[in-house]
Amino acid sequence: MKKQHILAMVFLCLAGGLVYINTLQYEFVWDDNYQIVRNPYLNQDEPVTRILTTDVWGYTKPGQKGISNYYRPLQMLSYRWINSIFGLDPFYFHLANICFHSLVVILCYAIFWYLTKNFLLATIGACLFALHPIHTEAVAWIAALPELGCALLMFFSFLFFLMTKSDSSLMINQLASKNVEETSFLENSQFLRQHRSFILWCGSLISFMFALLWKEMALTFPILVAAYQFVMPRGSNSVIVRLWLAMRQSLPYLGVVGFYLCWRYYILGFISRRQQALELNPTEFVLSSFQLVSKYWLKLFLPIELNSFYVFEPVRSFAEFWSLASIGFLILAGFILWISFRRAPLCCFLVMWIFISLAPVLNLAGVGINVFAERYLYIPSLGFCLLLTWTVFTFSAKIKGGKPCAIGFFLITMVLYGVQTYSRNQVWQNDFSLYSQTVLDSPNSSLIRNCYAQVLSSEKNDPEAAEQQYRLAIEIGNQSRPKDLQQIANAFGGLGGIYAQKGQYEKALEAVEKGIATGNYPVTTGIGYGLALMHLGRFEEAAYALRAIHKIHPNDELVLDALGVIALGKKEFDQAVVFFKKAIRIVPNFASAHNNLGRTYLTMGHSNKAITTLKNAISISPNDPVILTNLGTVLVDLGRTSEGIKYLERAIQIAPNYQPASKLLKSFR
Repeated sequence: MKKQHILAMVFLCLAGGLVYINTLQYEFVWDDNYQIVRNPYLNQDEPVTRILTTDVWGYTKPGQKGISNYYRPLQMLSYRWINSIFGLDPFYFHLANICFHSLVVILCYAIFWYLTKNFLLATIGACLFALHPIHTEAVAWIAALPELGCALLMFFSFLFFLMTKSDSSLMINQLASKNVEETSFLENSQFLRQHRSFILWCGSLISFMFALLWKEMALTFPILVAAYQFVMPRGSNSVIVRLWLAMRQSLPYLGVVGFYLCWRYYILGFISRRQQALELNPTEFVLSSFQLVSKYWLKLFLPIELNSFYVFEPVRSFAEFWSLASIGFLILAGFILWISFRRAPLCCFLVMWIFISLAPVLNLAGVGINVFAERYLYIPSLGFCLLLTWTVFTFSAKIKGGKPCAIGFFLITMVLYGVQTYSRNQVWQNDFSLYSQTVLDSPNSSLIRNCYAQVLSSEKNDPEAAEQQYRLAIEIGNQSRPKDLQQIANAFGGLGGIYAQKGQYEKALEAVEKGIATGNYPVTTGIGYGLALMHLGRFEEAAYALRAIHKIHPNDELVLDALGVIALGKKEFDQAVVFFKKAIRIVPNFASAHNNLGRTYLTMGHSNKAITTLKNAISISPNDPVILTNLGTVLVDLGRTSEGIKYLERAIQIAPNYQPASKLLKSFR
């Protein structure tokens, strides 16, 4: 049997890894660019205590407590370790996600085995978990590592808990089967088993404690332990006795929760706070929560029409379809729980696992802006995968020839799951693939419109299409309830950036001021304001605006780059170098900062440093006519005329109407 377990775990590990093998070539996307690429706390010269004493967005406002609800130090420590060993190579960050997922799959198998003592059910259930398409977001997206880390430690904790139960049962059975002559041996055996159980129990508590440092969803674990103790053991039919035993089993875990909450309050200054404005009365809140739970169950059963960003549409009245459908589903689920409590305790517990582990996502105002997210189903799906497997095989056993049909059903399901998962991964390939698909899936999201516009402008060099997306974002934001002022301001800031690129600085300033008028003053809008003022020659106003933002966000590379440009304009060269180097330190592949640092070195007369820096900029952004022109100018000034002219010609080839390159090329010839 041991050999079977090893073979099963090797197979499951390979299945969980191979289905995500294509993600190893993918880039950093979405929050990856902020939590990893732009996060100075991941650098080795920063004290590790900064990670332990801040939330995941703490680096944006150093010295402030509680920027968000997300206190996840193990996530950021993992990123820091990967960065220290391999650097900012997305390959290794994706590899870490795949390794975590494979380990979680193995733990699923172990848990399923302890719950069922059935090799076939455990293997098929764990394979469903390994391949389920609902997990693509959690595994293919680097920033979703907390889902995997939390699941790994939670499942370890639950497995250790189950092993203590198994040890106790085994010991009682052995004691009952031995005769008096074996008393001495039994006493020693009993002592060893009690000692082992204590170690497992401690391991369960420690794993749970670390799971909390991965993600807040682990707070549901004491309730899961109580649910298991209440439902599964058949030693007593008394509900009161069951409740008492359940409370006693969960008490140590609740003690860990108490310690964690105290520490969390000490670090953040709060336990949880509102992160988004939702205009919901109590009835709408309850109905919307019912809707969310029902939709999560539906996605587990039918993982189709997957989406990286679901627009939250609250239920406003009982008469709506989702209100009636959700209430009907919950009544059915309650009936199943009532029936299965006596007749099928495992079924009852698995249904409870899904409902209980979904509880944290019902904090509608405290979760992220995307209230419904597929990655939130990673931990609940453990219950679903075994529930589906158990249900199909239980009913197939009552039909002649049902078992082969059940196996065939799962083989087909696993093939379909694997193909869909492998294909779905491609959405997470890069920012353009992510946002271009998501804007089709969620056309009414102003946030996604803004993200897509930014990619169109910065990566695809299509300002007209970007401008259209920004205007749609403003329109959608104004139609939201309440108005999405944050995204409206971001969209106006984006428009300001586009107009500034075109040299329409007055128009850029007007757009940015409209964003500021919303009362939401995001960094992007503020930078656009400062840059527009700078290009209009209003340097003092620009410096004042940018310094105000820098005070709030000292680690924003765009602000640092802009302040460096102003310092360069004032011939404060040493200060400019400090700003540009800090921006590069935060974002090593920031082409603009490399270019401006090269310009500064050129002005200071450090030609060799200027060439090296500008070549670094070109390696990052090879098709930027400004950088090509700057490098060509330096080379010609140093007498390397033919080499410099090649760069100027390349700049003209990329941007035929770029006047600085054209004028310099004519003068050199």
